[in-house]
Formats: sequence, C-alpha cells, structure tokens
Amino acid sequence: MLKIKDLVTRYGNITAVKGISLEVKQGEIVSIIGANGAGKSTTLKTISGLLKPSEGYIEFQNQNIAGWSPDRILRAGIAQVPEGRWILGELTVRENLLMGAYTRRDRESIKKDMEQILESFPPIADRIGQYGNTLSGGERQMLAIGRALMSRPSLLLLDEPSLGLAPIIVEEIFRIIRELHEQGTTILLVEQNARQALEFSHRGYVMEVGKVLLSDSGQNLLDNDMVVNAYLGVRRSETSQN
Repeated sequence: MLKIKDLVTRYGNITAVKGISLEVKQGEIVSIIGANGAGKSTTLKTISGLLKPSEGYIEFQNQNIAGWSPDRILRAGIAQVPEGRWILGELTVRENLLMGAYTRRDRESIKKDMEQILESFPPIADRIGQYGNTLSGGERQMLAIGRALMSRPSLLLLDEPSLGLAPIIVEEIFRIIRELHEQGTTILLVEQNARQALEFSHRGYVMEVGKVLLSDSGQNLLDNDMVVNAYLGVRRSETSQN
C-alpha cells in the first residue's frame, strides 16, 4: 500500500530524515519506534503532505505522492492523527467529526459513519454537543481518531496516540487501534510506548537520528537485545521472575 524509498526531509539547514526506506502492506499494523528527535513524526508529516520531501519518493497505491498537497493526499486515502490531540476546541464534538468528512458529499453515508464512530467511542458519544475544549485528554484523542476516520482512509497515520494519557486510557486507546485494524484499516503508528506498540504490530522500524537502524517483525524486535536495552528496558519475563 505504501512504499517509501530514500526519503529525505529538511527543516532549513537541518536534515531530520536522512534517506529512509520503509513499506506498509495492506492490512498491516506497522510501528516506528525510536528516541525523541529520531525523525518519526517528521516521517509521518512528510507522508501526509504537511512537509515537503527534499529527496526520494513516496508511493501510495502505485502513485508517487511526494510533494502532493495535504488535501490531495487526504482525498487519495491517507489520514493522519497528529501528535498532541489537535482538535478544534471551539467546535462541538459533532462539528469536529463533520470536519473530518469535508472531502465527502455522500450525506447518508456520512451520517451512518458518524453513528458507527460514536458507537465505537462511547465517551465522546455522551458529549456530542459539547465543545472540544471541554473534553479530557483521552476524549480529545478519541475525537481526533474519530475525525480522521470520517474521511474513510485506506491508511491511518497515528502519531503518539498514547502520549501523556493515564494508563487506563492508554489501554482503551490501544483497544480502539486493535478494533480499527480488525475492521480492515491499515495503520502506520509512531508510538513512545514501544513495547505495547510492537506487541500488536506485524512489523516495526527502529529510527535513530533520521535513519532506519533496524526493521523486523514486531515479535523479533521485542526479542532483540539491542531494542530491549535501548527502548524497552527489562523483559517482562525477567520482571515476573523478580
């Protein structure tokens, strides 16, 4: 579905992404892990058109979308949930969801999709008429995900969906991600909770200072000593023995 080759992205004189290559197959969950400043979020922003690549190409469903505008990329089927739970605080939950469907004209299907999303996210369903800036952090994240889903994306980009949330809310967010995958959504995930991300990812990429350091299946990365030492800490089996 998505193939990136030799991608370079710069902020002025700073090269944030240094010639990376990766791919996402239809039906997969693929995670990108790494320390802060590794270039993970920059990669997602470049895929979604928020940043322009300096070199390389981004192929999505057999089209080179490198350099396309964000709205054209959204219409092609890629939606991003940005880091920071960005929603429109002065709009209601309903209005935020409708904004996610601004590229669509099929009103009856939009209505049905909204009903389905509200059914999947009961906390925001109970606040359908409330303004976005009155929601909790977890509710804002659910709304941000729901808004992206309203565009009916083929590929969903999730940037740090669990960042700053309480553990019980993190579990709920990952439950939602699993359900989205089970319903057929292909997902590319950037996540600081590396262990939890890799546990349910088909494959993962480890980024460091703008480069892909390692790629493998999620399980193999969980078992990789370098990944454990750098990003995961002690293994769960070792913790249970102590």
